[in-house]
Amino acid sequence: MRRSPHYRRVRHALLVGLACAPATPISWPNELGRSPPNILLVNLDDAGYGDLAANEGSRLGNNTPHFDRLANESLRLTDFHSAASVCSPSRASLLTGRWALRFGIQHAILHGNGPSLPHAEQTIAEALKTAGYATAMAGKWHLGNGDSNHPSTHGFDEALTVPWTTDMACVEPWPCRYDKAVFAHGTLSAGTPQTRREYTAALERMCRIGIQPAAGMGKPQTWHKRKNDLPTEALCPPRSLTHCGGRGAARAYAAPQWDAKNVKKSVDRFEQIARSDGIAGTHALSTALTWTNASCSGLDSCAPLTVEQPAAPWRLDEKYAAFFDGYARRVASAQSHQPSDAQRAAGLVTRPFFFYLAPIQPHGPWLPAPRWQRRPSDLNDRKIPFAGYLDTMAEVDEMMGGVSRRVNSKP
Repeated sequence: MRRSPHYRRVRHALLVGLACAPATPISWPNELGRSPPNILLVNLDDAGYGDLAANEGSRLGNNTPHFDRLANESLRLTDFHSAASVCSPSRASLLTGRWALRFGIQHAILHGNGPSLPHAEQTIAEALKTAGYATAMAGKWHLGNGDSNHPSTHGFDEALTVPWTTDMACVEPWPCRYDKAVFAHGTLSAGTPQTRREYTAALERMCRIGIQPAAGMGKPQTWHKRKNDLPTEALCPPRSLTHCGGRGAARAYAAPQWDAKNVKKSVDRFEQIARSDGIAGTHALSTALTWTNASCSGLDSCAPLTVEQPAAPWRLDEKYAAFFDGYARRVASAQSHQPSDAQRAAGLVTRPFFFYLAPIQPHGPWLPAPRWQRRPSDLNDRKIPFAGYLDTMAEVDEMMGGVSRRVNSKP
């Protein structure tokens, strides 16, 4: 890929300046120069300062080598303040450069006809598109429900996305390979010995049926009220799922080992969600991974294509890395998104691209793929983070490794 030798230093400055660029076509050459840089913006869901091993105070050790390498090779900006502490407003502000409060997004967008990112707001993708960039994203959108609010309506030429966070829809049973000792380690700091034993037993039971809690186990003083009410309604009912009007086949999976009460809880919850979102039929609502090509080139429709449903979070990161690799190759070789006539006249052989990468992780529940499920090095050390979290971050880091290899490859 063609880029400035000072690529990493330049990209941050561009993201600040171009978010407020005028929505009019820009001639070539322009303020970006004759060889504008490609721009990659990565947004981890619910990641904090200590979630990357390169940051001071982190307990991740050598768990994120690819992020560490990126930090060591880059100009690091360590005084960054998110515009919000939850999903939708923070994403809206990041992509528009404006406080999300100003256009009505104050909390995480839930199901139904709630708020969405207004089309009157200009995103980084739209600003860069008018500057001649190809644009794409992979990951969680969470800025509005339905096709009318899809990323393709906000400046992204291509998008491989899920609409919301894992805990907002049902998932197929998670292939858990952890044993009791791993869960016991994760509860070392949780209250009394009795509470720790109960926490461990509950986590182990959830593992057997294929789920984990989305946001911890609750405070010890309230645990007695819910210890027998595990969140099994987060699992999709053990029957075939339709894909809610999208194109493509629903994914079949083995039925989990749970009782009729839990099946009814799941069906009731997700049929209520389906009704609030205006989805016809009486089936549970599961998360769909969809791909859209907004230009419709080579397709008979611009409608989102269902790639996988239900979309398992432990299979998504490798798909995002593969999509970025293929997209970057196509753009860099001009197999798709060819440069405009003005860009060719200015000497550009390929079109520069902007890619927004927004994986769900490390937002809970932590459901790493079986090959990443490992035992902590010391099961008695309470300073070592819980295995599910460590392994989820390692899985995200592997995705970043695949992306980095493509970024650093020769044209």
